[in-house]
Amino acid sequence: MNGGYISLPNLTPTLFPSSSSSKSSPQVVLPSDRAEQINKMVVSFKVFKKSSPNGKIIVYLAKRDFVDNISCVEPIDGVIVIDQDYLHDRKIFGQLVCSFRYGREEDEVMGLKFQKDLHLASEQIYPPGASKPVPSKLQERLMKKLGPNAFPFTFKFPPNSPASVTLQPGPEDQGRPCGVEYFLKAFAGETDADRSHKRYNNKL
Repeated sequence: MNGGYISLPNLTPTLFPSSSSSKSSPQVVLPSDRAEQINKMVVSFKVFKKSSPNGKIIVYLAKRDFVDNISCVEPIDGVIVIDQDYLHDRKIFGQLVCSFRYGREEDEVMGLKFQKDLHLASEQIYPPGASKPVPSKLQERLMKKLGPNAFPFTFKFPPNSPASVTLQPGPEDQGRPCGVEYFLKAFAGETDADRSHKRYNNKL
């Protein structure tokens, strides 16, 4: 494989204001001959957001397209915001899923499915484990903006992960197109093997 892109669809872009320093900020000379350096400026950074149906689990990602550099794929860095009062001693898990559809969705009858889901990675996001990953600059910004209920996470694609590709559906085709897609799934449960309810399941 000569490289490619891995994409996570169904994300809503969101703009966050941020403050950063500027080395070339102008100086203001005060009447008392004192100079004040103006080193703060307001900028915005774009992130992608997806919320669960009940709004209790919200996932933020810096991007939804990840480049396959042949030797490795860019990691998925994000932040999850949870309503701790809603958990009731449950945990929050995240999973990276590769979905391969090889048949039309409208042809699935009597329990027959033309789709295979491969769980490439699974991680407990909350409560955070003993080995915490070093957050990126964007994750630090998001956690600062979103408050104490925001927790970072990082997923890495395994080697030889296929690139995202879909076949162009015909004019009469319905449902999801055939091809390879990736999803990031976050849900509440006791273990990562629990079947998550759609109300507190965030899939993007």
